[in-house]
Amino acid sequence: MGFNIKILKKLKIFFILSLILPVFFFLFIFDPLSSKVYPFCPFYKLTGLYCPGCGTARALHQLVHGHLLNALSMNPLMIISIPFLFYSLLSHIVFLVRGRSLPEIFTSPFWGWFLLVIVILFWILRNIPFYPFKYLAP
Repeated sequence: MGFNIKILKKLKIFFILSLILPVFFFLFIFDPLSSKVYPFCPFYKLTGLYCPGCGTARALHQLVHGHLLNALSMNPLMIISIPFLFYSLLSHIVFLVRGRSLPEIFTSPFWGWFLLVIVILFWILRNIPFYPFKYLAP
């Protein structure tokens, strides 16, 4: 039984990595500005306003090409959150391998509410067409 669990853990890690690598390759090859393979933002289409995720594909495309400042100009909130997302993914993989995760950070409910407030503020501020808020738009 223990043998099967080890195989399943390794398969899960392989599956996670096999999803991430093609996404990086896809983002590297296809430019969201000129390619029609990316979906449009329904919120932007309906309202003409930017959602918190608008510009994410363009930002990630710039990031995989090594253009950090361009990526930050497309969606700074997403780019700033990448280290936290990476840590979470790494913690999950470490849990699968060792049976215990990396030290948890930001686990109290306060941080969840704080993040929600940050996302809502970012959503509002990036739609204000005046300096300095216009720089938050993608």
